[in-house]
Amino acid sequence: MQRARLVFLLLGFIGLNAYAADWMVPAAAHAPGAAGTNWRTDVRIINPSGSAADVRVDLLPQNTDNTARSRNITVNVPAAGQLSLNDILDSRFQFTGNAALMLSSSESSLIITSRTYNEASGGATYGQFIPGVPTANALGAGITGHLIYLSKSNNYRTNVGFANTTSNTGRVFVRVYTSTGNLIGNGSFDVLPYGQSQINDVFAAVNAPAQTVARAEITSTVPVIAYSSVIDNGTGDPIAIIAQRESEAATELAIPAVGRVPGAGGSQWRSDVRIFNLSGDQHDDQGGGLLTLTYYPGNTPNPIPVQKTVAIARGELLSLEDIIQKTFGMDNASGALRIQGGSQLLVTSRTYNQSASGTFGQDIPAVANAGGLPGSATSIFSGLSDSGYRTNLGFFNLSNNALDLTLTLKRPDGSAIATKTFNLGGNMMTQFNLFDFMGAGGTAAASLAISGTGNNLYTAYASVVDNRSGDAVFIPGVRSTATTGGNGNPGNPGNPGNPGNPSGQCVTLPFMRAGLKLGYRNSDGSYTSTQTVIADSSAQTQLHDEAVAGGVAEKIDSTIDFVMQGDLRATSHLLSKATVSVAGFSSTINTDITFSPAVVLAPMTFCPGATFPVAASTQTTVVSGIPGGSTQVYQRPATTVEVLAVHESLTVAGGTFDTVKFKAPQGATSDAVSYSIVWNDIASGALVRQDEYNSSNQLVSRLDLTSIQ
Repeated sequence: MQRARLVFLLLGFIGLNAYAADWMVPAAAHAPGAAGTNWRTDVRIINPSGSAADVRVDLLPQNTDNTARSRNITVNVPAAGQLSLNDILDSRFQFTGNAALMLSSSESSLIITSRTYNEASGGATYGQFIPGVPTANALGAGITGHLIYLSKSNNYRTNVGFANTTSNTGRVFVRVYTSTGNLIGNGSFDVLPYGQSQINDVFAAVNAPAQTVARAEITSTVPVIAYSSVIDNGTGDPIAIIAQRESEAATELAIPAVGRVPGAGGSQWRSDVRIFNLSGDQHDDQGGGLLTLTYYPGNTPNPIPVQKTVAIARGELLSLEDIIQKTFGMDNASGALRIQGGSQLLVTSRTYNQSASGTFGQDIPAVANAGGLPGSATSIFSGLSDSGYRTNLGFFNLSNNALDLTLTLKRPDGSAIATKTFNLGGNMMTQFNLFDFMGAGGTAAASLAISGTGNNLYTAYASVVDNRSGDAVFIPGVRSTATTGGNGNPGNPGNPGNPGNPSGQCVTLPFMRAGLKLGYRNSDGSYTSTQTVIADSSAQTQLHDEAVAGGVAEKIDSTIDFVMQGDLRATSHLLSKATVSVAGFSSTINTDITFSPAVVLAPMTFCPGATFPVAASTQTTVVSGIPGGSTQVYQRPATTVEVLAVHESLTVAGGTFDTVKFKAPQGATSDAVSYSIVWNDIASGALVRQDEYNSSNQLVSRLDLTSIQ
């Protein structure tokens, strides 16, 4: 009974939002660099909500104890508008050097982006896109982050950096591997409170020999946001890639743009793809095999795809250089690429111009098929310009069905410049000049919102090209979470998964903060618990639980992995390690649960009356550490998540809370529980009450929050 209670309690915690009110830009600069480079950082803040938002920006100088966070400014971002902070370290802080930036606001729907670039002679720029990452999405202590695009040769160098999102001193461990998985170097580096560090030439720093194709694993004793920056030695052009978790891997992914084509100004564009087979890191006996690569020609309705197969070994980092010519045997072609295999994969790519002096271009990350944008969602793009720059807008429809989308180009004050509709055919990839399409040529600064109808998935991006250098920076579409109505995100009544709510009562829950302590008790007192939140993010939650069940004391450490399925958050894997103490003796029991497919738990945003389908799933539970440890396979039936109320006041022993109330899928393996009714605190995201019901709709048990601190 204790094990079933553990699983069910954990599932009650994870109907949380993937956004937070603190963001970290892990690297920013106003400083000279190697090989005569001069680095600058521009920051863009978009406010999709219907009200103006104040944002505090903290400067966190490199290799400095920033506990006090004493250097900061406050800026205001208009409703539905965009604020540009150009060369922010110099213009706003009069600071020369390298740093991270932390941004904080009570408006959790903000979208933070940045571009750090080398400013060459004549004003030409060569830059890289660096997102503002919600601090709740930092790599938790002990969680492995993967950087799958590293290179060192006469042509390239690679730096690795990390930013500490906490006030604690920590240590970061970096391990570098060859493409075949051989460890060739490792090192550890101190990171100060709210500190930022960058390891220039990471190969030399960890005593690794030069490799044109390599990867790194990052772990830390404190939550960090880690990145790699690969720089062309000839042009000084960088690309930056944020470290990925294992939970971000997928068996089917898409790259929205690959090509081998001539471009404007005599440019010659190529695409390189890197695919990491994560299965080897899991020390299994399978995981190698064949990948199916499917190329969809661009700008072609109902394209006829071209398929190739390539082999990949367990733990291999596969590098497909100039993929259009060398893998598909084509020239003068551009389109989208789908990657499918039986293993868990991390994938990224770089599309670049091969010039006489070197290369310059943009990284284009892969999108897991389940992580695409639903047609009904609103996606936001920042930092767009047609003055000194040109902006291309690209789409790839991940489904067979056409999508009708509405594009709204906005001024920095939030007012609309132009609105146009666009039809995207099934499986179609297309790219076009945005400002020409919108009839808004010459616009210096703008943002873009894209919305539509239906649940078919697609991915979209903007590519902003410096007309002087020809260098492009890739800007992914970011899903808007603004729920205030009006100019923010009025919703779409035609989408049953996100009904419009003109009353403005839709609510987006925050992540639970690290260190939050929660007390629980069931109705008969046979189960009590004190649970501590170690880390909580869109990809993973870590909890420590000290519980007493039936008089038996347990200490339980749990990790829950998540995937996003459009608007829905689903769990794919749960691992708990429980130390049970009886009569002075203790033993450790491991419970490892996988869900195939992942089980939908709750929406990201709660709107009254919204319903969300939950597909049938196979749950495999492996219990070890005790005599007769077992494996059980349980077929979870299809069901529905239903939002029953928003802003319902609920009083329990722990206090009175403003809550969202929803019907959740079955959490325990016991047939005695058919579904549950869950209340979550809107302020903290914590579980307040969970009622469990059997198939006859009779209340089986109740769990209440008794304390929160």
